[in-house]
Amino acid sequence: MESLISRQELAKLQNRSRVSTWVFRGLAAGMLVLYIVLCLIIRTLNARTVTWAMIISMTLLGWFGIVYYTMRVKPARAKAEHLAMLFSGETEEFEGILHLSGRPVQVPKSIRVLRVTLEGDEKPNPAEEPDRKRLNLDETLVCRMPAEGSRVRVQAVNDYITGLKVLEESEPAASGAGKRGYSRIRRGMQRVFSLVPALILWTMAVVIIGGFIFNRITDTDAGHKIVIYADCDIHDNAELADRLEKQLSDPVRMVKVRPFTYDMFGSDEIQRGDLYIVSAAKAEGLRSFFVPLPEDMRDEENLLMLDGVPYGVRVYSRETRNYAVTEYFDYDPGESYYLVFSAASLHFSGNDGATDNRAREAADALLLIP
Repeated sequence: MESLISRQELAKLQNRSRVSTWVFRGLAAGMLVLYIVLCLIIRTLNARTVTWAMIISMTLLGWFGIVYYTMRVKPARAKAEHLAMLFSGETEEFEGILHLSGRPVQVPKSIRVLRVTLEGDEKPNPAEEPDRKRLNLDETLVCRMPAEGSRVRVQAVNDYITGLKVLEESEPAASGAGKRGYSRIRRGMQRVFSLVPALILWTMAVVIIGGFIFNRITDTDAGHKIVIYADCDIHDNAELADRLEKQLSDPVRMVKVRPFTYDMFGSDEIQRGDLYIVSAAKAEGLRSFFVPLPEDMRDEENLLMLDGVPYGVRVYSRETRNYAVTEYFDYDPGESYYLVFSAASLHFSGNDGATDNRAREAADALLLIP
């Protein structure tokens, strides 16, 4: 009787299970460490680059982890536990004509098996059920089975075949090997395609959850940031924000520079800004957002006057082409633009609830940028 299992194979599988499990845990720990490092190094200036690095690295490493766990860790663990169960059970012997099912099935939380039927030699009464014994065979052992219809004696533990002796071998079917090879290829493709939903879900989790955490890290509450909205396109807004952050003191630790189009569905976010770069054409419609200029900034030649009240200082003139911050703001040459303070800002002295005057500091820094 040829044994189909061995203690050496069990020890090898147990070792493989331990090693692959620790490799998987190491991969998970490495991903966590990498994510924490990316969280620590992210800044306003590098936020876009680091965010993309996080999405790409976490997605690819996650995909590798899913494939590795499914193809290596889980099968090794299941096979080791299965073999340990076989060595601890009682052995039985059965004899009959061998018939293999054509398609393997997955035993829950265990291995994949083929269903094996052993038919007795005696012809049963037509009115009675045939004399048959149904057993299970580890999918990986199918290559060690004789041809279909061979007469065999087998050992089994808990209905799993563990030993085999061929008593009378049948002629192999001409297409049997080809069918088994095709079946293995098809099963391999099915296993690969079965992972697609998990890979898609992981990618979505990285983008949604990882992106949400990064967004929280690169943002803060209104009391600790200055938000500047511009009525024009902006070049390198991250660089401009980083430049201003270095010039502002506590409690402000963050600056955001956004175009008006940032708030696509309304004006609520824009209204809560601290500073505006606004065109003369839109100034009247947004006047409820503004607060009059401080006295020491009122230069008669460069003011935005609305009903005789000075609200803004000009940063770009369509007549003289005098401008400020042109390195970052793409002004419409047919418009004049003004720097205006927000009536809702917590960083402009005189506003209700204002805690400091950092919006004025940011305005002064902006006006010095050519």
